[in-house]
Amino acid sequence: MLYLKKSALSRGVTQKMIAEYFDVSLPTVKRWYAGHGLSLEQASKLCEYLGTTLGEVLIAIQNKTETFKYSLKQEIYFSKNPDCLAFFDNLLRGKTLNYIQTKFDITKIKMNHYLIQLDKLNLIELHPQNRFKILIKGEPIWEKNGHLAKAFKQEIIQDFDMKKPAICDHFFLHDYSEQDFKQISDKLEDLINTISLANNRAPKTNLKIKSYGFNITLKEFKWSLDKYL
Repeated sequence: MLYLKKSALSRGVTQKMIAEYFDVSLPTVKRWYAGHGLSLEQASKLCEYLGTTLGEVLIAIQNKTETFKYSLKQEIYFSKNPDCLAFFDNLLRGKTLNYIQTKFDITKIKMNHYLIQLDKLNLIELHPQNRFKILIKGEPIWEKNGHLAKAFKQEIIQDFDMKKPAICDHFFLHDYSEQDFKQISDKLEDLINTISLANNRAPKTNLKIKSYGFNITLKEFKWSLDKYL
């Protein structure tokens, strides 16, 4: 990873020093720098050795991921026309018009309508014979409490909570000592780092992937049965 390489250089740590510290070969360290073959445990130890943290590495990785926000006009239109949003989302993911038309059984008239609307929204540049150029790059980020979030947030939550049984589902409410709370917090931070790494790998992999959701909450809870006394 480039961030780790720069951290090592700034501290005068050579690849040979890292190889000796971890008892691995120089080619292995080179692969680590390229972002291959480095386990989470090794990454954590390497960060500690270089005087940085996994969190800082993740921030550096995330800052390299291109993102964009829809304009207010685009959000309003998509919140009222989710079919067009779904169409554009497929284009962003590199799907061809033929693929989209076949998979979703879209008529040519409807597809032309989507393309014209996206052109009007300045999201694509439409050319004759339905050739087009996408004018934005990266992952879309919805405006917090914006039109898209308000339109779909509750539906997404309900679909996530109710459609399929959870692979792993535990809900705890309990009293904890400060020591136990700190240990739980540290473990959750490790888990969040793992999830963030997976999120960054997913768009770049050629492997078959599935969509999963995570809902993690740790906070002070004040409800008590005493309220019924």
